[in-house]
Amino acid sequence: MNTKIRNKVGAGFAIYSSKNPFVPIAESSFQLPDYATVYQAELVGVQMAASFFVDSSSFSFKAQEGVTYFLIDYKAAIFTSAYPKKKSSSLAFKNNFLITNAFPDTVFLNYVPAHKGHFGNERADFLAKNGAFNGIPVLDVKWSFGAFKQVLKTKLKIQLDTDGKCGLKNETTKELIPDLDALKKIRKLASKKNVKLLHWFLSGSCPLNNYLFLIKKKCTNKCVFCRKVESRQHFVLDCAKYEALRVHLIYKFQL
Repeated sequence: MNTKIRNKVGAGFAIYSSKNPFVPIAESSFQLPDYATVYQAELVGVQMAASFFVDSSSFSFKAQEGVTYFLIDYKAAIFTSAYPKKKSSSLAFKNNFLITNAFPDTVFLNYVPAHKGHFGNERADFLAKNGAFNGIPVLDVKWSFGAFKQVLKTKLKIQLDTDGKCGLKNETTKELIPDLDALKKIRKLASKKNVKLLHWFLSGSCPLNNYLFLIKKKCTNKCVFCRKVESRQHFVLDCAKYEALRVHLIYKFQL
């Protein structure tokens, strides 16, 4: 009933009768604002399906059926539509009102796993994907706190990555720390005792021959084992002397 493709959000529903479970009585697709979450899209799908039943034109159909099943592949949408809480989406409260007050018959909200071959669910998923680009616009969807927080987090990460790269002058350091996530992962792997050594190494001011040669502490910048320039990249990635240790660390930390 919901999908998010290339930052486009869609919802959809398909309604079937027990007399003919393979031919939909009604179906529709909806396009939500790009900032909407898949959770909100699922709630919109439930809401639009419920609104179809509440419409007076479908009362004759409802009287024949007696029981209505909503098959939903998003558990959070089931829980909040059935029992909305204070912080639940306003969409959940509207769904709860429609289900508990507007239906003349018995209603069940059932979970069905997504993408498991259930015919009705697969059809609703297709409609949701179509709705992301060509569906009926649904504009009364408010920003969720989660979406707002994600946008701020993304912008902050981009800014920190940009500022961090501007502060890094050495190409090897930029290669070892391409972004903020890489720095966090490196720091996580380092023990508190060795974090100073880690900063020492990443700054480039470490006791490898390439640096010691630059500050005139060594007469050569070559590795004593390989006779190649002993840079940080050579020390970490290339030097044959440390190949066994390198394989051990890659296996241990699943790098």
